[in-house]
Amino acid sequence: QVFLHSDVPQDVRLSNSLFATACEAGVASACYNLAISYEEGTGVEQDADRAQRLYQRACVAGDVEACNID
Repeated sequence: QVFLHSDVPQDVRLSNSLFATACEAGVASACYNLAISYEEGTGVEQDADRAQRLYQRACVAGDVEACNID
C-alpha cells in the first residue's frame, strides 16, 4: 500500500475500514488493498485465508494484479 504523502499521519485501521466498505460495494482495488493488509497484518490480525478470499474477490471484480496472487 502506498501513502502519497509521508508527512500526513496514517491511520491504517481507518484505511482498512474504508477499504472494507468500498470492497463490499464492489471496488476491486479496495478488496486488493484490504487483502494486502490481512496478508501482512497491517492494522488487522494477520489472516492468510481471509487475504486469499479478498484477492479472489478483487480478481473477480476486475483487479488483474489480484488474479496473479498465489
